[in-house]
Amino acid sequence: MSEAEEILQLVNGQLRTALLVSAFDLHRQTIPMACSLLGHPSQEEALFPPLVVVDSGGYETQSQWESGFVPLAEPVPRKYEYDDYLAVTRRLQPRSGLLVVSYDGPDVPAGPYEQQIRRALDLDTSDIARDVLLKPPAGGTHAWKDLAPAAAGLRSATVVGVTVPELGLTLADRLMTLAQLRTVLDEAGVMAPIHVFGSLDPLLTPLYFAFGGELFDGLSWSRYAFRGGLSIHVDQAALLDDQLDQDPGYLRGYRLLGNLQYLESLQERMREYATGHNSEFALFGEHSTRMRAVYEQVQERISRSGH
Repeated sequence: MSEAEEILQLVNGQLRTALLVSAFDLHRQTIPMACSLLGHPSQEEALFPPLVVVDSGGYETQSQWESGFVPLAEPVPRKYEYDDYLAVTRRLQPRSGLLVVSYDGPDVPAGPYEQQIRRALDLDTSDIARDVLLKPPAGGTHAWKDLAPAAAGLRSATVVGVTVPELGLTLADRLMTLAQLRTVLDEAGVMAPIHVFGSLDPLLTPLYFAFGGELFDGLSWSRYAFRGGLSIHVDQAALLDDQLDQDPGYLRGYRLLGNLQYLESLQERMREYATGHNSEFALFGEHSTRMRAVYEQVQERISRSGH
């Protein structure tokens, strides 16, 4: 049984908002519970939440883990190509709330932004909602001055995506770049929300939200325990929760469900922040003073830069 299948079994029926499944796993059938998305029966089917995001599968072909990830083993690039991705997207069964991320595997160079947008939106599965994952055309990090001339092409996108590492080298750079992307999209008349790939964390996600992100995903919730506004090691959580002798399987389920409850609470606090009725970082708990300080520092840098 794959790790993803094991996690889905533990939280099945508890995902009330969204689930992200990789097209790589659907192609390899490593998550049988989710294969009903392709019309395959399963002994135990996933109880899907309102939003189901099918990621492109490019992450599984990488030779590096995402920032902050605690690996169980060294990453091993696996064979999976654009044609495999297309085969999965064409077999997806119609359902409301289905969002498909554009392809970003190493076998297809990103190319200019205009080309990326056209490739993502011109597929023959035009009835599927699209999450256009933008990649830096020359590698490295994004420079939105190159996107601006092509940004209007994103008006038909349901969501626009970016990965955390490609926003910048430092946290300040990433927050500034995210805010600048929202400005470029707004100026081009693009109403699509921004999906920040690789940020699902009690401390950082509220900051990415404050600077323009609206959808978030990541592996932290399945690797760490959320305590006191931080992501901590599972053994540290066992110590704090006085569960030193508990069965590891029980602890894992307990931690996952606790993390989901934390994320649901965080979502509600982010909604309250967005309404403007209580746009204070105090909503986000123990580290709100430092969050606000970072927010103000980055806003000052944005003002000095003229964006």
